[in-house]
Amino acid sequence: MPNPGKKSQVWLHFEEEENSAKCILCGVKISRAAKKAGTTALQNHLKFKHPDEYAKIYGSSSRHAPAESSATSASTSASTQPSQPLVQASLQQIFEKKAVEY
Repeated sequence: MPNPGKKSQVWLHFEEEENSAKCILCGVKISRAAKKAGTTALQNHLKFKHPDEYAKIYGSSSRHAPAESSATSASTSASTQPSQPLVQASLQQIFEKKAVEY
């Protein structure tokens, strides 16, 4: 059963045991033996093993970064990556230069 006294919503998916937390979704035990064991390991387990449940809690695949719209990601990738014809032209120039040198 989830721990009602815990503050982090990640506890909705874990049961606290003596030195670990057990994922109620898959049964995996996450060690919590460290003196100051927080919930980061539990969050990471949810993020990578149960991404849908993680998204329900944190609203995206990253708890710190807001979800990126497709328009934003398209404009960002277009401005940071060269176009395919440009790359091919650059490679062609490099090969021609090397052929002349040899």
